[in-house]
Amino acid sequence: GRRDRLVPVPDYLAGILLARPSGWLFPSPVRKGLPLTPAHVGKLISRALAGPWTTHTLRHAFATAAFAVEGDLFAVRDLLCHASIATTENYVLSPRDSMIRAARGAHLPPPPLPSTRPHITPARLSAVS
Repeated sequence: GRRDRLVPVPDYLAGILLARPSGWLFPSPVRKGLPLTPAHVGKLISRALAGPWTTHTLRHAFATAAFAVEGDLFAVRDLLCHASIATTENYVLSPRDSMIRAARGAHLPPPPLPSTRPHITPARLSAVS
């Protein structure tokens, strides 16, 4: 929603950003003195990236990757600025290899693939097992 968010960036990028002259990082070419709108940034991202990528799908991918690194849902919630941990749970997909390791650790066959991951087929799953 409509709130400011802190975005952690690597030190090298922070240096580049701080060395810039003041003003908007992404100024609007038509609305002088104002930034690009979120909707315009979304359109630019969708045009630049192949496939079904949008700002929203990038956010989900970021959440999943951040969770895979630390396994800390509360840290991901804070990174995404969610008020509710339940919202963050909806953003994070369990990485497939984590599900397989967990199932093997419990001496069970790998779990069925969730319907939200159409790009992974049961044939690919059996090839990995």
